[in-house]
Amino acid sequence: MGSNLSKNQRRHQTAKEIDTVPNIANTNLQQDLHAENVFLGEVHQHIYPPEALDIDAIERRLKAELKEKNERIFGCLDEHPIPLDVIREYEPRLEKFGAPSAWEYDLPIHSKYEINDLLPSAQHNASAESWSYAKTESSRHEYVKKHGNVVGVIGAAGIGKTTLAKIHLRQTVQNNPDAFIFHMSLKDLDYSKEISVLEFLLRSSHPQWEHSPETDSALLKKISNSETVFIIMDGLDEAKIDDIDLKVPTVGLFNNSKPHHILMNLLNGNLLSNTFKWIVSRPGAYYDLHPDYKPHFTARVVGLGHASQRLFCNTFCTDDKDNRKLQNKLDQVPAVRAVCTIPMFCSLMIPYALKQLHKNKATISLTGSFASAFSDCIRSDHFKGKLLDVRMLTKLALNGIINDQFVFSAVDFEGYGFDLNAMETFLSLKVTANQNMRIFTGDKIYFFSHLTWQEFLAAMHLMFVASVSELESLLKHFTEPRWEFVFRFVLGFFDESVYHKISKFFPNSSKDDMSSKKVLLKNIVEKMAHQYAENGVFDYPRPLHEAYTSFELLNKNKFINRPANTTLFKLCALAMESNNAELTKTVASSLPDTILISNFISHSDVASLCHVLCATKRAISINVGALYKYATFTGDSLTSFLSAISTTNHKIAKFHVRSSSVGIKDFSFLKKYLDTVEELSFRQCSTETGVMTKIIDCIERRKTPLGFMDFTSMGLSAQSLSRCIGHVERIEHHSSRIDSNGMKHVVAKLKNLKEPIKWLDIGQNNLGTEAAVQLAPCVDKIEMLWLHQSMIDYEGGFEPVFTAIENLKTPMQLLTIGANRIGLKGISSVAKCLHNILRLKMYYCMIRAAGVEILARAIAALKEPMKELNIGNNPIGTDGIRSLCDCVHNIEALNLYDCALTDSDLEMLLKQILKLEKPMKWLCLGRNNLGDDSAGLLARSLHMFENIWVEKLCFSDEGIQTIKDALQLDENQLCKVHGLDGEC
Repeated sequence: MGSNLSKNQRRHQTAKEIDTVPNIANTNLQQDLHAENVFLGEVHQHIYPPEALDIDAIERRLKAELKEKNERIFGCLDEHPIPLDVIREYEPRLEKFGAPSAWEYDLPIHSKYEINDLLPSAQHNASAESWSYAKTESSRHEYVKKHGNVVGVIGAAGIGKTTLAKIHLRQTVQNNPDAFIFHMSLKDLDYSKEISVLEFLLRSSHPQWEHSPETDSALLKKISNSETVFIIMDGLDEAKIDDIDLKVPTVGLFNNSKPHHILMNLLNGNLLSNTFKWIVSRPGAYYDLHPDYKPHFTARVVGLGHASQRLFCNTFCTDDKDNRKLQNKLDQVPAVRAVCTIPMFCSLMIPYALKQLHKNKATISLTGSFASAFSDCIRSDHFKGKLLDVRMLTKLALNGIINDQFVFSAVDFEGYGFDLNAMETFLSLKVTANQNMRIFTGDKIYFFSHLTWQEFLAAMHLMFVASVSELESLLKHFTEPRWEFVFRFVLGFFDESVYHKISKFFPNSSKDDMSSKKVLLKNIVEKMAHQYAENGVFDYPRPLHEAYTSFELLNKNKFINRPANTTLFKLCALAMESNNAELTKTVASSLPDTILISNFISHSDVASLCHVLCATKRAISINVGALYKYATFTGDSLTSFLSAISTTNHKIAKFHVRSSSVGIKDFSFLKKYLDTVEELSFRQCSTETGVMTKIIDCIERRKTPLGFMDFTSMGLSAQSLSRCIGHVERIEHHSSRIDSNGMKHVVAKLKNLKEPIKWLDIGQNNLGTEAAVQLAPCVDKIEMLWLHQSMIDYEGGFEPVFTAIENLKTPMQLLTIGANRIGLKGISSVAKCLHNILRLKMYYCMIRAAGVEILARAIAALKEPMKELNIGNNPIGTDGIRSLCDCVHNIEALNLYDCALTDSDLEMLLKQILKLEKPMKWLCLGRNNLGDDSAGLLARSLHMFENIWVEKLCFSDEGIQTIKDALQLDENQLCKVHGLDGEC
C-alpha cells in the first residue's frame, strides 16, 4: 500500500486483504489474525464469529516468543564470563538512637554474593523484617511476598550491572523453561502516555505483541496467579522520569496508568507481588527513589576484583613479559586498579596502559583511556574523511545529555548530516517491529554503545567544539548527578598528554578558548571545595558515652541515612582525573581537620581520596565510619587505603568497618594506629587466621583504654572478649559465641575491675539461664547492660540479675532485656528494682495490661523520674494505657511502638501528659492504629514534647498537614516530629 492512504483507508484495504486469505495453514498466523479482529470488529464484524479465547494457547505462544527474544539478548554473552564481585549495600538501622525497630537484625552480609544468592537473600531479609512490621502469620507472609521478591542492583557506570542482569536472565531461562520472563529496558518507554500493565511489561521485551482488552486481561490474570514470573527492569537512571522521588497513586492490574506509576507499584509489591523483580540502576537515580518504592534489599556490583583483573590481562597480553609488567602496574598503582574494576573501562584501560608502559609513562587516567580508544578508531580506515561527522556526533551526544535523551530515532539525526554507517563504532542500532494491519514496518532506533561513550563525546564537544559561552551556560548543571562523568571527562582534558591526543582531530579549536574554559571549570571545583570546607564534617557532636543518654541524637537521623561521602569523593575524583597540581592543591586545602568516610567505599573512591590526602601536608584526622554508620571496603581496597595513609602523617581517629576483608597485610598497616584510635569496629568482616588475635593483643597493650569496640558476628569466643575487659570502656559483642562456659572468663575479668565498664552489649547470644546466673554478681561493674534476645527465662535466669540490681548502691544507667521470656513474675521482680534502673527497654516481652499495671505502680512510687521506659512491641491495649496514665508524670521518655493503641487510648494518655509541669523528652507512637483524630490531638499537644515518633500511623494527607501546620505555629520550635510521611 502506498504511504498516501489515510488511516481508515488502510484499515479497509487491509481488511479486504485479510478477507481474501485462502486457507491459512500456519497456526500462529491464524492466532495472530484472530487476535487482530478485536481491532477490526468495527469495520468487518462478519469476518469471524465471536469465539472464546484459547488463553492457554496464547499463554504458551507468549512464553515461547519471550524465551526466543531473551535468548537473543544473552546469546552474545561468554559461556564462562570473567566473574564480577557483588556485595550487599547495607543501610544502617536506627534502633540504637530511639527508632522503633525491636532490635538491630544482624543478617548475614557476606563479602561477596553469588548471583543465585540475591533473591533468597532478599527473602531472608524480608522475613527478618516482617517480625517488626507485621503482627500475624498471614500478614508476615504477605510482607515477605511484597518485599522479599524485589532486588535492587546498583553500581557505577560500566561496572557490569547490565551484564549481571543478562547472566541472571540466562540462568532464569535455563532453570525455569515454563516461566513468564520479561526483560525491560526502561529507557525505551514513553513516560507521558498511559498504558496497560501488560503493555508496560512487553514494550521493550516484546513490542510487536498485539494487545487487546480481552487477551491482556486474561494474560494478566495468568501472570498474577503464576509463581514463576521474572521481571528484569534495566536502566532506571536512563528513564525519563521527572518526579522519581514523589509518591504515586496505587495502580490497578487491569487499568491503564502512567508507566512511572506502574514501575513504582511493581517495586513496592502493590502490583504483581508474586513476581520476582530486579531493578538495575546507577546509584544516583536509585537513591532518588521515594523510600516507599526503594527495594528493601540492594546489591551493589563492585566490578572486577584482583583475580578477575588478572584474567582480563591474560586475554589482552599475548606476551608474557608485557603481562607481568601490566599486572605489576595493577599491583603498584591504585588509580589503575580502581579504573580496571569497571569491565568496560578495563577493556579500554589495559590496551592503553600497555601503550603507556611501552612509552615509560606513569600517568594513566580514565579520560586518557577513552581518548586512546577514540584516537585508534578515528585513525582506522573505517573513519577516513569522516572527521566532520565526528564533530556532529559529539554535538548529538551533548544534546542528548542536555535533554536527558539516550534513545534516538531517525528524525533526531535531521540536521546533523553524518554517515550512520561510519558511526557504528559509537552507535548501536535496534529495530522495533510495529504491526499495522498485517503490514510490518520497522522503526530504527539508535543509542550509544554505552552511556559513558555518550558522556565522553559530550565532554569532547564542550572542550574542542563548543564556544566558551556555550560551556558557561551549562556549568550550572555540572554538579548534578547525571553530569558527573561529563564533568570528570572535561577535567580529564586538563592533562596535557590527553589534550594533545585529541586536539589534533579538531584543528580549529582555539587554545585561548581552552584556557578560558579551564578557568571556568576551576571556578566550579573551587566553589564545590569551599562548600565542602564549610559543611564537610558531619559527625556526632557529643562524646560517645552520651549516645544512650541524650535524646538530641534523635535529630541525627539524617546523618545516619544520608548518602555518604558524596561531595568528598566527587571532589577527589575530579582532582585525580585532571592530573593537575593546582586543582589537586585546591581540593586538598578544602579538607577540614577531621573528615568522615563511611558506607560503601570502592577502589576508585580509595584511589581518588588517597591522591588528594597524599598531596595534603597538614595532618588530618580521618574517621573511617562512625557509631552505627560503618565503612564497607570492596575487595582489597582497604589494603590500598591503609597502605597509602600509612605513608602520610594523617591519623585515624575512628575505625568502624563492616563486611570488609581484613588480612595480615591490613593489620601490618593498621597496627600503627591501634595505640591511639578512639573507636574500633570489625563487624561481620572476613579475616585471615590470627588477625583478630593480633588486634586484641594491641588492645591489651594500650596505655589508655579504647573508647569503643565492636566485634559483632566475628565468631570471637567469650575468652577473647574477656581479654578486652578493663582495656575498653564500651563493648558491643552480640551475635557471637558467648555461652555459659565462656561467661566465666568474662565474669572473672568484670569482678577485678576497679571502675565499672560503661557499656556491655552481649545481646543476641545464646546465653541461657546459667550464664545469667554467673553474670548477676557483676552487675555493679556495668553501667549499661544489653541482654536482649539472649534465650534467658525469668525462673533461675533473670531472677538473680534483678535481685542484684535491686541491691545496687548506684543506679544502672540502662538495662535492655527485650525479646526474652519475662512473664508476670519477672515483671514483678523488675518492678522491685526500678529505683536502680534509669532506662529500661522491655520490647517484645509479651507484656499485657496486667504487667503494665505492676510496672506503673512501681514507677508512680519512684522518688526520681525514669529517664526512659521502652515497652514497645507489646500488646498492652487500652487497660495498659490506663495504668500508664497514673505514672506518666514519672517518665521522661516513653516508647509505645506497636502497642495496639487507638485514638481513644491516645486521648486518654494526652490528657495526663497535658497536666505535666514540663514537656516530655520523647514519646514514640509508631505503628499503632492512630488516625486523623490522633493527628488533631497531637497538633494541640506538641508544646508538651521535645520529640515525637509517628512512623507508620494511619494519618491521611490532611492529618499529616494538621501536624505540619501546628509545627509551623510553634514559635519556640520545641517539638520535633520524626517519621511523618513515613520518613526516618
